[in-house]
Amino acid sequence: MDDFTVGLVGLSFPNFSAAEYGIYPQAVEAVQGMADTWGFDLVAVEDAAVTSLDEARAARRRFEEAGVDFLLVQASSFAVSDAFVSLAEMDVPLGIWGVPEPTLEGEIPLNSFTGLNLFASVLRVNLAERRWPFKWFYGDPDSARFRRRLALAIRALAA
Repeated sequence: MDDFTVGLVGLSFPNFSAAEYGIYPQAVEAVQGMADTWGFDLVAVEDAAVTSLDEARAARRRFEEAGVDFLLVQASSFAVSDAFVSLAEMDVPLGIWGVPEPTLEGEIPLNSFTGLNLFASVLRVNLAERRWPFKWFYGDPDSARFRRRLALAIRALAA
């Protein structure tokens, strides 16, 4: 997989608990480990998930300058769609990723699955002309199912 570059960004909305649970930093660490093992380059937005359109635009510029071959957008929590649209308009294959709730009691701390569904709906309804299809992923970054699906997608795209 020489010279194959994956971009990684997490999107969240500040009133959800993605930062409290460290959802996106865990993702960066896990995907960096995959990059080291599987032999691809990773360009990740560092530190925290993107929470605004301006941050998404800055991330997009970084990904375009790096020439990413595949963009993986994590719904670190529910997020607004304008930030997602800015990223999804890039002319690269796209993965959208939802994560399970860290707790099944009380309020819903992330609502990531709803974010994943929102992103898929935006792609289908508002960006149907995209040249590249998208692939969706669901799971913790260390789950076998998530890792297997991501490995397959990356191998196929890099071939």
